[in-house]
Amino acid sequence: MRWGLAFWACMAALVAGGEARASVLRELIDHGVTFAADTFISLHFGGGGLVAPTGRPATLVLFTGQEMSGDGGHASGGFKLRPLHRFGDSRFVVIGAVGYGRWRETGQLALNRESQSVSARAHGLAGMEFELWGGSLGLFAGLEYFQERAADPRGILLRSERRLGARVQIDWWSHPTTDTMLTLNLAAGTAKRDLWTRAAYGWRLGAAGSQWGFAGPEIGFSASPRLARFRLGAHWSEMAFMGLRLRASGGVSQEGGRKAGAYATVGSYRTF
Repeated sequence: MRWGLAFWACMAALVAGGEARASVLRELIDHGVTFAADTFISLHFGGGGLVAPTGRPATLVLFTGQEMSGDGGHASGGFKLRPLHRFGDSRFVVIGAVGYGRWRETGQLALNRESQSVSARAHGLAGMEFELWGGSLGLFAGLEYFQERAADPRGILLRSERRLGARVQIDWWSHPTTDTMLTLNLAAGTAKRDLWTRAAYGWRLGAAGSQWGFAGPEIGFSASPRLARFRLGAHWSEMAFMGLRLRASGGVSQEGGRKAGAYATVGSYRTF
């Protein structure tokens, strides 16, 4: 419940900010965060919306996202900024994000119940975006902070960790044709010791420039020392609503130690 309230509170705040003052050029905010890997967009980034229409690159993008699955949930939010945009340089990008989640672990049972893990994560990245091969390539690196606390049903502390580390992220956005989109994302960090990747393809819904965006398949994989997860599903991205760009996805998730189950993600971003 708290994750949902946080997500819609961020949505309301973005809507109240007025109409966007700049349009986006292949802005990918990937909020389809994988809770097990605590990944935000990949900014999308994390994590989230997909290719945007035409226009000049936005100076600032604010985004939020939430994931829900049978084993827990995760919410995140952040920004993507082009600090040198007013000086004519739209390639240099700064990204920041924070997130919080809960997850039921497998493998350590007490009272015939799974253990509960609570985690928080933040990262700050900087890098460049390049227009090449008919698409946009983003290369980012920076610092990340991760903390986690896990306890069994009796309240016995299993672990409590806090780490600062490095993080790298690679994003690719393109329109293979005027009516399709393709995005590839890869992120890895030393604080969580995780790897996350996602690929999505989509077909335009409606005429060019319509509010309906793109829809198609998505596939994702994440791994950390305690978990490996594979996901296969479908996404609906770049839906325009009250100045926001919305994204929703869902499908089947297979995680080590558990039967396959369903997952769903929602996200939004706004450009300024």
